[in-house]
Amino acid sequence: MSLSPQDFQRLNPNTGAAPIFRNRRDADITLDLYQRHQVLVRHGRDNASRDALDDIKVWPVKYQTIFHMTNDSHLFLTAEELTNQGYTRTSLNQWEKDGSRALPLLVGKTIWHYDHRASGVEVNLANVQVAASSVAISAADHQNLHFVPEPQYWVREDAVEAGSKWAIAFRDITNPTNVRTAIAAIVPYRIAGNTLPLLLPQGTKAEASAANWASLLLANINSLAFDYVTRQKAKWTHLNWFILEQLPVIAPPAFEQRIGKTKIADYIRAEVLALTYTAHDMAPLARDLGYVDGATAR
Repeated sequence: MSLSPQDFQRLNPNTGAAPIFRNRRDADITLDLYQRHQVLVRHGRDNASRDALDDIKVWPVKYQTIFHMTNDSHLFLTAEELTNQGYTRTSLNQWEKDGSRALPLLVGKTIWHYDHRASGVEVNLANVQVAASSVAISAADHQNLHFVPEPQYWVREDAVEAGSKWAIAFRDITNPTNVRTAIAAIVPYRIAGNTLPLLLPQGTKAEASAANWASLLLANINSLAFDYVTRQKAKWTHLNWFILEQLPVIAPPAFEQRIGKTKIADYIRAEVLALTYTAHDMAPLARDLGYVDGATAR
């Protein structure tokens, strides 16, 4: 099989890297999806002068990692350290002391599709190589609206930007041979390690309607079609930003279409909310979508 220079540019407009496919069928399907849809972020560049231009973003989004698991380790606190410092464990697995709060540190293994409570952590300090291993959350715990999985560490809330709340998060550690390659969820706050990068709203307009576009973008990322293309593009164990931003997505105007009397955006938004708002710590998202009032949302 062969690919033209135009195919290279279509599949990897930012890096120009050569795509690798297992067979012709994968190539044809992937090329067709790229023909129909734009990539998440296309870097602007004047082909004549090679000068950088503004990026073309189908969704008003920016990529951010919050805490580096090595460089920022001095900010991570164990339950024993919080107790010694006079903190008291409260609801939603948080700790409080004189108005200060410490929140669970989220990592990649925490989430699954639409699920910010997919797994907790079991710590075994005797295991020098892997001190913390994943613990799947039971169905009974999932049904408990107050339940928050046990993390390895907590971080003081004031270590991040004031007022920081929910965001789209996706697993950095992955593999094209896994059951699913692209895994994302909306998480209740922005205290996350580098294995769980965040997608945040960018621009005043995006921030004003962040909950709306986040729901639709999350549905994009968690779709089977998106996962299929991700498998063609992710050849390593990391879903790097340069890969994610070059993946095709359904643009916002498509969601304004109607099926019968129902707008597609309204239908998907309600489904994403139902899958995401499974615990009290996601009340801020529900509030921003108009589902609960300010008094109900924590």
